[in-house]
Order: sequence, then structure tokens, then C-alpha cells
Amino acid sequence: MTASHNSEPELFWALRGGGGNFGVVTAMHHRLHELPSIWSGMLLFPFAEAKAVLEGCAAIAASAADELTVQLGILMGPDGSPMVMIVPTWCGPPEQGEAHVAPFFKLGTVLVSTVAAMSCKDRLGIFAPHIVNGQRVFMETKSQTATMYVGDTASNHVMALGGYCCSGVLGPFSINGTGTTVVNPCW
Repeated sequence: MTASHNSEPELFWALRGGGGNFGVVTAMHHRLHELPSIWSGMLLFPFAEAKAVLEGCAAIAASAADELTVQLGILMGPDGSPMVMIVPTWCGPPEQGEAHVAPFFKLGTVLVSTVAAMSCKDRLGIFAPHIVNGQRVFMETKSQTATMYVGDTASNHVMALGGYCCSGVLGPFSINGTGTTVVNPCW
């Protein structure tokens, strides 16, 4: 069986993000885009500043260009205390990257920053150091538009989740950017 937006659209929708247990994929077609370098990295803020950091992040993302995608979540530190994680990623012209990620540094007290120009390969491994074999980790990914995270909804949601998460990474939630839009919806 072949699933695409023209053939078996419900199955195609499910395979694109409906969850698991929808079948076995034996072949896939991808559209590739040249992307020599990006600006990205992880910013960690104290959990005590979560409300201000998340609301500020949503405000930045709400008016950002499509080339900017932001992931956010809760990461547990080495001592077990939660921290707010913001991962901006600029996929536009490399010479504009630093300017587009700079506003995120002003959201609160930056405890750790790994933001820099990097290859896509390096960006794909950004969470690897924080996932330890044998450590219990809960990770759930969602894509949202920035407007869904403006105001109290975002900070209250993540604040509540932060109290629930005991170790590892919670999130990441992606907001803004072309990665959160569906060009050819099949439903």
C-alpha cells in the first residue's frame, strides 16, 4: 500500500504525526533543501523565571520570520532542579542568524548557552548529552503556532509539567517556523 496526500490520505496523515502503531514504512520520499549552516543552540534559564521567559519567547516567535523555529521545554539539571530550555534555530541566510537569535538572550538569566553557527548535523545531536542511558526520561514533542503560547496558557502549562517531570527532558514544544506549518494538509 502507498500512502500520500492523494492516495490513502488518512493513513498519510497518521504517518506524518498522528502517533504510533499505524503500519510499517518500507520506503519514503523526501524533499531536500540546501542548508549549509544554521544558527542554533540551547539556552537554559532558571525555572523561577519560567513565566517571564516563556511569555517573552512566545512574543518573539509570534512576529518572527518563518526561517526561525523555537523549541521550548523543561530540562532537569544535574542537581535535579528544573530549568527552562529555549532552542532557537535560524535557517535563513547565515549572516542574519546572530541578529535573529539575539532577542532570546534577553528573556532572563541565561545559565547555559550553546547558541552558535553550526551544521545541521550538529543541531540534530543537541539533546544527546542530556539523555543518559539508564536514566528515566519523558519526552513528548508537539508543534504549535506561537499564538497558542502567548499569555498565561503557555507558562501555566509548562509550570505544571515542570512539577511532574522528575528527570530528563520534558518537551520540546516547537513554535513558529515552517516546521510547524502543513503545506499540503491531507485532512
